[in-house]
Amino acid sequence: MQRFGEILCELREDKGLTQLQLSRILHISNSSISAYETGTREPSTEVLIALSRYFDVTTDYLLGITPYNISQNNLAEKLTEDYSVSDLIETLQKLTPTQVAAVVDILDSMKTCNELSQKAVSERKRRKK
Repeated sequence: MQRFGEILCELREDKGLTQLQLSRILHISNSSISAYETGTREPSTEVLIALSRYFDVTTDYLLGITPYNISQNNLAEKLTEDYSVSDLIETLQKLTPTQVAAVVDILDSMKTCNELSQKAVSERKRRKK
């Protein structure tokens, strides 16, 4: 499990920001960002929420509780009229292990069919040239 400081540093660098730039965005001191990243200091709840919103990740991800970098916006994204991503996760959590295995098998089959279909399309395009 990653530490908060490592995760913060990774997110900051992925955005191409220096510690100074991030500190200015969040209106906190540069030394605070440095201390968070080195693990010598923990952020307040307010700073943690600000970081979560800025990087569009959950606080659980920032704290290293979950390895899934899923934003709140992604969780709320509608997959169908009746299901968002979070609805789908909640539904999966209520299934028995046997039912989950069946869903995984179906998804694997769909993925394989999609890959084969894409290969067939690519092959047809190549032959036309």
